[in-house]
Amino acid sequence: MILDFRLLICNLLLVASFSHVVQAETLLRWKFTEGERLQVTVDQHTVTETTGAGKPTGIDITMQSRMTWTIDSVDANGTAQITQRFERFAVTMKSGTAEPIAYASDSETKPSGSAADIAAAVEPVIGADFTVTMTNRGAIRAVKLSDAAAKAFTSVASPALKQLFSAEGITQLLGQAAVEFPEQAVAKDSVWTATFATPSPLGTLKQSRTYTVVAPEDVDGKTLERINITGQLEFEPSEQAPRKLKLLDQELTGTMLFDANAGRLASSQSTQKLTTERPYREFKIRVETTASTTTTISSG
Repeated sequence: MILDFRLLICNLLLVASFSHVVQAETLLRWKFTEGERLQVTVDQHTVTETTGAGKPTGIDITMQSRMTWTIDSVDANGTAQITQRFERFAVTMKSGTAEPIAYASDSETKPSGSAADIAAAVEPVIGADFTVTMTNRGAIRAVKLSDAAAKAFTSVASPALKQLFSAEGITQLLGQAAVEFPEQAVAKDSVWTATFATPSPLGTLKQSRTYTVVAPEDVDGKTLERINITGQLEFEPSEQAPRKLKLLDQELTGTMLFDANAGRLASSQSTQKLTTERPYREFKIRVETTASTTTTISSG
């Protein structure tokens, strides 16, 4: 009986220790250091297929933007003033049998045709500084354009690029890397949500994202916190949108890897799928879009 009792105590201690390991909590916080430089790269691949009237059409767009972050100051609460700068912008567009359109801001080849139009819109923006206020929980509190950046951004002719290079567009872009973390520490299976509203020529996309903490992962010798992402989307058409435009289906999945020791996001990836439909004469035009986005952050 004595031996059995000792075994029971040992088992209880083992179970308690195991439970403690499983329920270990991590405080997700950015750790900014004055003078630190980071490089943020966002890669996006978007494929759009349109069917319903005539021959099906498809557009394939690959885009990359690269920024540098310089940490100017950090206050007592861990909120940082960060000078950010677009260092590179590249895009490739393919549609059917047409000649692909390719542009890269750091290419030595002089752009021509449609690529020259993109260059005219983008080149004033490359190298322009703007300042971002970001808390240690990843919340973007303010985006302030320098005089040079404001002038450059205003000169952008393309509505889509103008939106991307606006204070609001930059905030949305930074949202790929700066998800606001919970105030409390998290453990496995912890869940929190965030909402986003993204304007577009067709209307406002309102998205609710759910973040779920899963088991840590070892990547290149580092233990990173893995966070799964799912989302729901609602669509509010604008006055310029085709009438009776319907969102038929949507899906968002993704993951984030956060380096809690270094205090920064290592990478994130997400895939958004949308299917819309609208009437056109006797047809129903169906558009299926898949956008995959990958963000990486490294010391720069």
